[in-house]
Amino acid sequence: MLKFTQNQLEFLLFVQSQDDWHCEAFVKVVQSQRNENFMPDKKLDEAEFEEMMEKLEAFSKEKICNLQTALNYLQSL
Repeated sequence: MLKFTQNQLEFLLFVQSQDDWHCEAFVKVVQSQRNENFMPDKKLDEAEFEEMMEKLEAFSKEKICNLQTALNYLQSL
């Protein structure tokens, strides 16, 4: 099982909360948000960001959809 760090999870939560991204676009949207300064105190360093992207790119479309659902549930707590 792949795990995300707290910073990675917060990054993913923020990206998912911006819109209801289609699962096929989610990884590209996450990649595009890398240089945005929306969380200056939680900005991921290059190594942590690359690690997160490797995990996401290894996921099937179904796993990305499941991840997005989980992120939506976490956001609602």
